[in-house]
Amino acid sequence: MTDELQDEFSPTPTLPDTQGNSQTVDAIQTFNYGWGTLVPIICGGNLRVTALTEECYSVGRAPSCDISLTKDEINSTFNISKISKIHFKVFKGTDDNLVYIEDLSANGTFINGEKIGKNRRVILTSSDEISMATPTFKAFTYIDSRRGAEHWLSDELSSNFLILRHLGTGGFGDVKLVINKKTFQKYAMKKVENGKDRERSVFNEVNILKKLKHPCIISFENIYETPNAVFIALEYMPNGNLLQRIHSKIKLPEGECKLIFYQLMLGVKYLHEEGIVHRDLKPENVLLEIKGDKKNIIVKITDFGLSKILHSATNLRTACGTLSYTAPEVIKVTCGTYSRKVDIWSLGVILFYCLSGKLPFSTCNSTSELAYAIIKGAYVMYPNDWQLISINAKSLVIEMLRVNPLRRICTKDVLLHSWFKDDSLDKRIPQLIGDMFLNFSGTNENLNDNQEYNVEPKRSRIEQY
Repeated sequence: MTDELQDEFSPTPTLPDTQGNSQTVDAIQTFNYGWGTLVPIICGGNLRVTALTEECYSVGRAPSCDISLTKDEINSTFNISKISKIHFKVFKGTDDNLVYIEDLSANGTFINGEKIGKNRRVILTSSDEISMATPTFKAFTYIDSRRGAEHWLSDELSSNFLILRHLGTGGFGDVKLVINKKTFQKYAMKKVENGKDRERSVFNEVNILKKLKHPCIISFENIYETPNAVFIALEYMPNGNLLQRIHSKIKLPEGECKLIFYQLMLGVKYLHEEGIVHRDLKPENVLLEIKGDKKNIIVKITDFGLSKILHSATNLRTACGTLSYTAPEVIKVTCGTYSRKVDIWSLGVILFYCLSGKLPFSTCNSTSELAYAIIKGAYVMYPNDWQLISINAKSLVIEMLRVNPLRRICTKDVLLHSWFKDDSLDKRIPQLIGDMFLNFSGTNENLNDNQEYNVEPKRSRIEQY
């Protein structure tokens, strides 16, 4: 059992954090990017992308500057007099091949919100944001062109997009943050090298994403096919994933858990009503965006490589997903079939993790031991981890982690659970995702969560988009 489980449940790669600011700029011509690029962030202005081909560049109000800023170019309510005549300069080191920025201003130059200090210089790295006079007046993003020399994008895509940074590794490929040169819109670009299994996975993910439209589901933007690879452009979420947030805080405050989890449930309810079982729900596949107040968190579900579009004729039998979040009936799949309730189990594990900072079966030392514990539902809520958690939260976790899927709570009843009866939540959710989606239903809203389904037939090629 151990070897089979190890192969079957090897952790599935996760699509990393996937929203950038959209800005309209005149068409940008193709040019030599030299050793770096300054990409304007200022909304609505007439600044253009500047290729850094010389050794040093000055930026400021003075007409003599290499990049001279005027009110027309900035097109902002910002008081341009706060920008010095020579505000900063960017240059290459003569000996170390590093790139530096030196602050020459009266009111300050900031890198990623931190002030450099007058007449001081710091190393500039790719994707650094440069602010002028105040941390909030973001003027440029610096891109190190030398780091894009691996030609990750195809020639055609390189004429339209710049790579800002590596985001991580997703299902069957790498994901990078890119920016459209003309619109300054940021995307998470997923590259999948050609291959039969990979092609099938891409086809599956794209066709699922194309039919989905919900504020708690990541948006599909476009697909680009080349002779050697397929590129999928997805909505970019700037504040990482849920796993990173849990790790940064050890465990999440219960109020924050509730806000995140309610949105997560709205997204899954919509998926199920569209006849889709995700099958790989885990914190890495829950992306976040923080709006204004750091307590306002928008949640979106991503990575549909293992998802299935379902019909009511036959059964789901494939064992897949990441074992720690996998339902008992999936592990025992050779003995029977399973339904949409597999997602409810995964969500229960996620909620357990968010509230306590620990996975429910974290004491297991091997794959076989973990699988056995999941099949038996042998988890413990240790008092030290759960004593400050409300009874309602605990009861919801218990109802979601019932081994028998017929006794496991359904999606609709999770959303109606007493834990979510919260006036504060009722006010904040519409502000974050809009009123219309609170009661938004998919095309099959009356389907039974316990009903078993047929997997849509797989196709041998990717449709042309």
